[in-house]
Amino acid sequence: MCRVSYFKFLLLLICGCGTIGFAQWSNDPNINAAIQITPDFKVNVVMTSDGAGGAIIAWEDHRGGEENGDIYTQRVNASGVVQWQSTGVPICVDTMPQYSPQIVSDGAGGAFIIWGDSRYSASGYDKIYTQRINGDGIIQWTVNGIRISSLDSMENFSSMISDDAGGAIIAWTENVPSIKAQRINRDGVRLWEPSGKIIASGQWRFSPVLVSDGNKGAIIAWEEFRSIESDIYAQHFDSAGIIQWGTDGIAICTAPSYQSKIQMVSNTMNGAILSWEDTRNGSEKDIYAQMVNDTGAVLWTTDGIAVCNETGIQQDQRIVENGLSGAVFVWSDKRNGVYSDLYAQFINSQGNEVWGTNGKLICAEGYGQENPSVIRDENNDFIFVWQDGRNGIDYNIFAQRMNQSGNTLWDSCGQVISSESHYQGKPKIINDGNHGAIIIWEDGRNDNFANDIYGYRIDLNVNGIADDGGTIVQQFALYQNYPNPFNPTTKFEYRIANFGLVSMKVFDALGREVSTLVNQELHPGTYSVMWDASGLPSGMYTYQLLAGEFQESKKLLLVK
Repeated sequence: MCRVSYFKFLLLLICGCGTIGFAQWSNDPNINAAIQITPDFKVNVVMTSDGAGGAIIAWEDHRGGEENGDIYTQRVNASGVVQWQSTGVPICVDTMPQYSPQIVSDGAGGAFIIWGDSRYSASGYDKIYTQRINGDGIIQWTVNGIRISSLDSMENFSSMISDDAGGAIIAWTENVPSIKAQRINRDGVRLWEPSGKIIASGQWRFSPVLVSDGNKGAIIAWEEFRSIESDIYAQHFDSAGIIQWGTDGIAICTAPSYQSKIQMVSNTMNGAILSWEDTRNGSEKDIYAQMVNDTGAVLWTTDGIAVCNETGIQQDQRIVENGLSGAVFVWSDKRNGVYSDLYAQFINSQGNEVWGTNGKLICAEGYGQENPSVIRDENNDFIFVWQDGRNGIDYNIFAQRMNQSGNTLWDSCGQVISSESHYQGKPKIINDGNHGAIIIWEDGRNDNFANDIYGYRIDLNVNGIADDGGTIVQQFALYQNYPNPFNPTTKFEYRIANFGLVSMKVFDALGREVSTLVNQELHPGTYSVMWDASGLPSGMYTYQLLAGEFQESKKLLLVK
């Protein structure tokens, strides 16, 4: 088997410092932007923002052989131009398999990446490794990554988030029963005990999921077998890794049968909203959800509310916070037959269904809609993207945009993102922070057995809300600041629909006003304002726009 030597690895990194000028965004769904084309099989593709309108992408790469995955990464800028070496930057090419990468922004134009790793140890168990790469495509730590734990034990089922201070928090299952966590800074230094903090132990626990608590700590949920069936439990730990909700955590759902495949998002009250697949009503899967606040109190019906318990299988759910302390859910749904349709639901902060019982139909074209992903965009609407089988054997990529009222804003059958005649699947979507969204997917157009990575940028200024005459309707909007994270200046943009008094202020994490950016009467139009935070400490801040009855807030991160 041909492997990359240490010398060749360093040479690749040196060569990768320059910009590679191929590919750029294309509006033609038969062309798209080629982000990574190499003669090998690429799976488990993940993505995060680069903080400058582009994205950093990581994947499991099998150029070393089908059974020998490595971890590679690539960056694409705001114009869709690939920035690093054309073959991708190797993150880990150790002789044993690496698999299932995850990625989060480092807040400074680069990213943290974690993965499962089968390289030999004294015990022979798999481990979790991590690496940081900067915006120039240069790895920052030891070649092939560093261990997250000092123990020689079995580690798997990992999850990672930013710690909102330039580092990352990682959770994993250790030796199967225990859930542990570690916090690392941007230099790769473990900030807690070398072996990690014990979050939960003594039972069979799997698949931890993390979200930020808004204060450099995290809320974590997992599947747990306290009997022969799996339930959902959760815990909160602070920035020092100290657990907050009792020794064993809190029960999110202990209903009969199995609960699994947790999805979770932070909400605006420093708590979290969780969803999961649930078989309490029989062998067919349904979607349930629960909200928990920062003290560990569950706020909706015991064992969760039904997002969808319609006849047929509901699965592959994804969730996004809706900006109003509730959440929007999307899933694949077989209520109408053997092929999956796409449905969505808006659950408000009181746990009530907003878009009708058992959800609102997004797409029901032939041969199925699967693997959905969703974001809330800068206009407070929702963009859904999925792989779609309407054109025959091979999947393509489609998207739809929906407002808070549940009205679809694009073609009733969805907007085509990629319609090339081969396989496109498993799409991912992120906000680009510049009035748009970036979508990537696995693509078989060059070789059906060697997936490449292609992408597309949605311009929200072009794909706007139109009236019957095709004219873009002016609406109030508060956009995400850019860049974000920032140091020390950032730009705010907002749109005003009616003449009147407009106020924009910035608040710190304790809710104290730290700056007034706008306080004057304005005519309808789009405006921008710069903010210099040189005199303020690093941390999470909130900016709020008030204009008549319109009010919206967003978060921003200052990293010095």
